[in-house]
Amino acid sequence: MYFIEARHKVITNPNCSLGEFNQMFKKWVNWYNTEKPHCSQPKNCPPVKRFLGVEDHVFRPLQAKIN
Repeated sequence: MYFIEARHKVITNPNCSLGEFNQMFKKWVNWYNTEKPHCSQPKNCPPVKRFLGVEDHVFRPLQAKIN
C-alpha cells in the first residue's frame, strides 16, 4: 500500500484500528501480487504467475504437511 493510499484509508476511516488496517493491507498485498498487472513482468503478468506459474521454476511452494 502506498503512503497516499494508507493515508486516505486512515483519513476516511479515523476509527480504524491497527488490526483493521492490517487486514486491509493484507488484502491489498494479495491483490498486488496475484491480480495487478505489472509492466516489469513478461506479458504484464502479476508476480505470482511469474514465480509460481512455471513448473520448472526454482521458487515452487513447499508441498509438505507441517504439524
